[in-house]
Amino acid sequence: MSELSYLEKLMYGVEVEWKTLGSVCKIETGKLNANAAVDDGEFMFFTTAKETSRIDKYRWNTEALLIAGNANVGDIKHYIGKFEAYQRTYVLTNFADNVNVRFLYFVLSQSFKKYLEEKTNSAAMTYIVLSTLENFQIPIPCPDDPEKSLTIQSEIVRILDKFTDLITELTNELTARKKQFYYYRDRMLSFAEEEVEFKALGDICTLISAGGDVPENCVKGQTRPTNEHPYPVYANATDEKALYGYTDSYKIDSDAVTISARGAKVGYHTVREAKFTPIIRLIALVANKNLVRTRYLNYVLDMTPIGGTDGGIPQITVPMIKKIIVPVPFASDINRSLAEQDRIIEILDRFEVLTRSVTGGLPREIELRRKQYEYYRNLLLNFPKPDATSN
Repeated sequence: MSELSYLEKLMYGVEVEWKTLGSVCKIETGKLNANAAVDDGEFMFFTTAKETSRIDKYRWNTEALLIAGNANVGDIKHYIGKFEAYQRTYVLTNFADNVNVRFLYFVLSQSFKKYLEEKTNSAAMTYIVLSTLENFQIPIPCPDDPEKSLTIQSEIVRILDKFTDLITELTNELTARKKQFYYYRDRMLSFAEEEVEFKALGDICTLISAGGDVPENCVKGQTRPTNEHPYPVYANATDEKALYGYTDSYKIDSDAVTISARGAKVGYHTVREAKFTPIIRLIALVANKNLVRTRYLNYVLDMTPIGGTDGGIPQITVPMIKKIIVPVPFASDINRSLAEQDRIIEILDRFEVLTRSVTGGLPREIELRRKQYEYYRNLLLNFPKPDATSN
C-alpha cells in the first residue's frame, strides 16, 4: 500500500474541526532588540531575518514555532531547544495535546501568508498584530479521537518531511559544490607573475557599449522567440528578470558579456548569446576573439571589483569599465593564451552547470523538489472549511 493510499484510508470518513491558533497554543513575543545578537553565541536567537542569529543567553527551552512579525512577515521556523527571540518575533509554545507541532508548522507554511494577504487585501503587510495571529484557523482531523487525530497528523508530517529532508540535503550539497567552484575558480585565475599580463578591458574588447532605448518593435513580456520577433532584449536586471522582451532586430551580433550599470545589482554580469539588444543601464562587452574568450572574461570579472556611484546611487559607466584591469595568461603567445583560457573555461563550466544553471544541475533539481513538496503539501492539507469556526 502506498503512503498516500494509507493516508486516504486513515482519513476516510473522518470529520475535521477548525480551531483558532490562539486556542491550541500559547502566543507571545520576545523582548530583545535585534542588536542583542553576538557572533559566537551559544544559543539560537530568532529575529525576523531569514537567517538565525546567535546569543549567549536563553529564555525558552522547549519546542516552538517562530513567526516573523515584521520585515520577512509571516516567515515560520520550527525549533526544539534553548533559544531567545527578538521583540517582533512571535513565539508559539505550550501546544494542545491533540496537535502535532510539525503538522502545525506545515499548515502555517501552506496558508498563513495567504491569510495575511486576505486580511489586508495586499501582499505587502508590514507587521502582524496579535489578534490576527490568534484568529488563524487550524484544521484538527478526527477531533473526537485524539489518538487517531495524532496518527493522521504524524503521517502527513512523515510524508512532507521526506520532501523537506531531500531539499535540505540537495541545498547542502549545492553549498558544498559552490565552495568547490569558488576554490577552483580562485586557484585557476591566480597566475604566477611570469605567466600573466594585466590588460585594460578597453584594450581586449572590440566593443564596450551602453544600451539605449527600448526598440520600437519590441514586444515587452514576450518570453520566447517567434518568427516575427526572434531577438531578445535584455534589461538591467538579473536572472529571468533581465529578459525584457523580444524584437525584430538586434544591436549586438556576437556573444558578449553584459554588466548591470546602475542600482542595487550594479556589477552583475553574465554571458549573452549573439544577436540581442541591451537597453538602458546595461553595458555590453564584446571580447576581441583573437585575444580573449568571452566566457573567460566573464569568469575573470567574478574576481574583479566592479562598481561606482553617482550621487550616492551605485553606478558604473563605459569609461569606468574600459579602465578595469584583468589578467590574460601567456598574453605574448596568443595560441598558448587561448588554449589556457579554454582549459579554464572547460573546468569551470562543469561547476557552473552544477551550481548555477536553472535548467540543469542542483538548482534545477532543488526547484523541482520544492514544487513537488508544495504540490503534496497542498494536497495533504486540503481540508474542507466549515461555515463557522469552533473554539
